[in-house]
Amino acid sequence: MGNVMRVLMITPGTRGDVAPMAGLGSRLQALGFDVAIAANAAYARWSPQPGVSTANCPVI
Repeated sequence: MGNVMRVLMITPGTRGDVAPMAGLGSRLQALGFDVAIAANAAYARWSPQPGVSTANCPVI
């Protein structure tokens, strides 16, 4: 059993910031990484990809 590399991408911006991270996260997952994206709740719907988890990143 090999080690799993984990990636947390934090993108507190708008859809233009979140959507590219979702694509990158999807590609990293296909390469075997465990991926999570932290995004503003208003734009988090742009990040869900199968197997990519999301978390709320509040705007201060």
